[in-house]
Amino acid sequence: MLEVSLGLFCSIIYMSFSAVLFIYITKSIFIPPFDSFESLVTKTKYNVISLKGSTGSIAFKVLKAEPLIEARRTKRLIITSKIEDMHKMACFEKKKKYAIYQGEDADKVTGHIMCHLDKIGEPYAKAWVTSGIVKNFKYKRAIDLGILKLMEVGLLNILKDRWLEQNIEENHQNNGEIRSIEIQQVSLVIAVICCGAITALIILIIENIVFVYKLKQL
Repeated sequence: MLEVSLGLFCSIIYMSFSAVLFIYITKSIFIPPFDSFESLVTKTKYNVISLKGSTGSIAFKVLKAEPLIEARRTKRLIITSKIEDMHKMACFEKKKKYAIYQGEDADKVTGHIMCHLDKIGEPYAKAWVTSGIVKNFKYKRAIDLGILKLMEVGLLNILKDRWLEQNIEENHQNNGEIRSIEIQQVSLVIAVICCGAITALIILIIENIVFVYKLKQL
């Protein structure tokens, strides 16, 4: 009984840690070649592409930061007229490497239309976008009623979750972090096996006592 309990215990521990080891071996880890726009320009040969008329293309013209100046000087800033062309270059181009520079709102809509793209680094520039209507606007009441209707049916919350919330978790992101097995996760199994081993040891002692007693009776 004791040997069976110990064998079962060793088998469970072996299978548990072997499974985690197999996951670690087969898991691919992505190490980005750069962590900011500055390191992209100085440490890699990536070209930066953006859509014509987008926030990124405007930033290329307006901002006077040193990395942007260097990228313009080396002709590594590319503007495309179509979203499809931009993503084709980033996803399928073999001869050169490209990184897409675009706003967060555009990334949520078109960020993965052809292949999976990872966000790298902090936002290079931040800008506020808002909208409003003039005072005493003729259709203000109709707009207010429309907003109230969106709130009643729950569409406004859906739009907020889709566009305004900062804690949006994308389905493709990391797919769960692999963690090693901790002792508290297998403590119950160990406790049951230990109880079985102690019980088996007690039974073994009792059997030995009974065996010795019977020998003396003979």
